[in-house]
Amino acid sequence: MATSRPWLWWFLVVFFLWSVGKDFQLMITHQRGVDFYIFDQRGWSGLFFAFMSASFLLDFGASFALFRPSAKGFWVCLAALALGMVYNVIALNLALSDLEGVKNAYIAGRELRGFPANLEAATRIFTPEGIKASVLVSAFFGLIAIGAVIVIRQYFFGVPSQKDEDAV
Repeated sequence: MATSRPWLWWFLVVFFLWSVGKDFQLMITHQRGVDFYIFDQRGWSGLFFAFMSASFLLDFGASFALFRPSAKGFWVCLAALALGMVYNVIALNLALSDLEGVKNAYIAGRELRGFPANLEAATRIFTPEGIKASVLVSAFFGLIAIGAVIVIRQYFFGVPSQKDEDAV
């Protein structure tokens, strides 16, 4: 009899599939995005695409690994999460050096997509404190996902959990 998937598995499936979509969208619409602006203003657009390509491939690999578990998949999931955290820290630290430009790129990007841009909210977000809070929030979610991968590691290595042994 087949057992149901643990809820953390479902959380990771949604997390990694969302990340694949986000990475793909950032690569396709890069000229409208704040992330690209942060790197391009320094002449580092190649680094942006290197990060996005590696992130896309690792997130896609992690999504695949959740459906086809193996020991390598465990490490792919951790690598995808680690790269995402490194990227967020680098991008947000780079944003600190040009907060006004980043804010303007954010507002322009929202308007290009037809979304309203609240100048007052953007002014509060694009402050050193707002960027530092963003780093903390993104690190928090990254650590939660790493914890989820570690908790369900037996899924990747084929070691039966206590729940599986009780079912026999």
